[in-house]
Amino acid sequence: MPYLKVLIGENPEKFFLVKTQCITNGFGFMFQKGDELVPKVSREISNLRTNGKLNEMANGWLEIQLPYTTDDTSNPITLDRFRGVFMITGVSSAFALGVLLIHWLRDRWEYVVNLVNIFLLQRLVHLRNLFAKLIYLISPLADPIGEDTVQIAQRNIQ
Repeated sequence: MPYLKVLIGENPEKFFLVKTQCITNGFGFMFQKGDELVPKVSREISNLRTNGKLNEMANGWLEIQLPYTTDDTSNPITLDRFRGVFMITGVSSAFALGVLLIHWLRDRWEYVVNLVNIFLLQRLVHLRNLFAKLIYLISPLADPIGEDTVQIAQRNIQ
């Protein structure tokens, strides 16, 4: 927490501490294994904490004088402030999708071309049948045996 308090104290216009909740106050200390200072330092830190002196020292040294209050609404965080992040995310996602699609098409190009050809041939046969129906209308006197329109059209051409 002390490092955060120093950072916020140096840059109060950029950072804001909403709530502090810390069960240990101060810095961590590291000693060599078996050092005789360990119990002494731990005991003194415990005494300072129980007396409230540790909090007083932290507040005295690291107290943050904020230039504004918590209900300051002059520069609120809105979705509009994250516009650049959303744009970068969208562009990078679209680029990744494009690369994936190109890679997939490259691996399956022959299969895709065959599917497109089959689809186009089916559409052309369907159009040919429609034109045959339009051009060579079946007369009402024709024998309704169920001949295909294309067969009737071919018979009329011959």
